[in-house]
Amino acid sequence: MRNHIINLALLALATSVMIYLYGTINYTSEQFQLWDLHDYRKMAEAAPHLSNDVFRPFAYRILGPYLAGLMPLPVDTSFYVLAIAASYSVVGLFYGFLCFVGLRPSIAAICTFLFTTNKYFFGLTVWDYFQLNNVLSLSLVLVMFWAMLTDRWKVFAAALFVGAFAREVNMMMLPVALFYLWRNGELRQSGSRLLLLTAPAVIAFILLRAFMPVSGGDTLVMAIEKNVPMQLTPLGGFRWLVNSFAPLTLIPLVFFGFTVRFFKERLYAIFFMLLVSTGLCFGMSTEMYMAPTFVIFYWLIGSIFQEFRWNWITISAVTVCCVAASIHHAIGRFPLSTNQATMVVSVIALLAATVVAAIARSRRSTEPTAAA
Repeated sequence: MRNHIINLALLALATSVMIYLYGTINYTSEQFQLWDLHDYRKMAEAAPHLSNDVFRPFAYRILGPYLAGLMPLPVDTSFYVLAIAASYSVVGLFYGFLCFVGLRPSIAAICTFLFTTNKYFFGLTVWDYFQLNNVLSLSLVLVMFWAMLTDRWKVFAAALFVGAFAREVNMMMLPVALFYLWRNGELRQSGSRLLLLTAPAVIAFILLRAFMPVSGGDTLVMAIEKNVPMQLTPLGGFRWLVNSFAPLTLIPLVFFGFTVRFFKERLYAIFFMLLVSTGLCFGMSTEMYMAPTFVIFYWLIGSIFQEFRWNWITISAVTVCCVAASIHHAIGRFPLSTNQATMVVSVIALLAATVVAAIARSRRSTEPTAAA
């Protein structure tokens, strides 16, 4: 218990530093006038009533804006307070989850910190704090994974119901849970109970899209027609396959045999990552759409650290690469000068982290089996 308290205290301190470095968006700037944050502000200002002047799909994501709108504070302050509180919460939950799946507390703590250095998965929702639904969804996905792995289906259903009011990605956990039960040979026994428990969440999700007033925006078909061609370009592929996880992207490939075994023992994990990837068909924020996969990706990275007995010098070198890669040209208190500068720093950090991993790999001639 003492180790956990110390680790959580250090994580809180390190997270505070990252939150400070990410800064906050100047949402009144002309360059952000077409961003969805203005739809969320309208929804919050209308709470507890509904706004009739919000585009789809943002109008359906009512959880975050309504929480902010119902707080006894100015709307902008409410969004910021809730986003920061939710950010600390997801950090604490993730640390607990990583310990639960078998990582040593020290490894769980460092992997949780590495998650906070990901500018797309963590930093963007700190900087653009109006994306409250995104960070709430990260916590909900964590809770649902935890509940699924412990067969606590009432907790799973409750989290799914809340998630139905946040973002669409939360609903992907239902097919993941059914897949998990099928792989474990429990679908016949527990599948109908799970469907019954989660029916309210599915109904709420459908009713929101059937009756929520909207003032325009892309339909599902329009979003697919617009975004699929973009995601299938070389740049689109680079952004969601490589840039989302940089600078740690290639480490699983360095330990390819272990990575294959990790996913073979947890097919539900790769199924979830594939489902999340389909969300790229509906939006343009490529890297941010991949954020829910942090649960699996950093779990894998931590398993590699632990099973291959990375020393603290090696882990520290990778951590430096992650902190360097957290710097961006558009967000943060100390932004880089151009988009090209961001790309250069990210690529250098990616290559450096990969070299460190290759050196660590060369010290082990055999690979252990995946644990946890």
